[in-house]
Amino acid sequence: MTLGGGSLALVVGTAPATLIPDRLAVSAVEFLRTADPKHVRACPLDEGGCGWLFLDRSRNSSRRWCAMEDCGAQAKARRLTARRRVARATP
Repeated sequence: MTLGGGSLALVVGTAPATLIPDRLAVSAVEFLRTADPKHVRACPLDEGGCGWLFLDRSRNSSRRWCAMEDCGAQAKARRLTARRRVARATP
């Protein structure tokens, strides 16, 4: 990346081996340039998530997990197991 004249320019290689990383870099810069920072969230590590960043496009900006199928479902299953253990342990 180079900075000049008040604008940011991304300089990428032309070798075929760098084609995928270059596209990834261009996509990442474009995302960071256009995404609203208020909607970027992190999957909560302390609640069993992965810690990855995701873009919350839910109607009321209340999304918690990067993917409910992965991190959200696992966290909910762990909480259910913990509640059941406590229920079995207490008479």
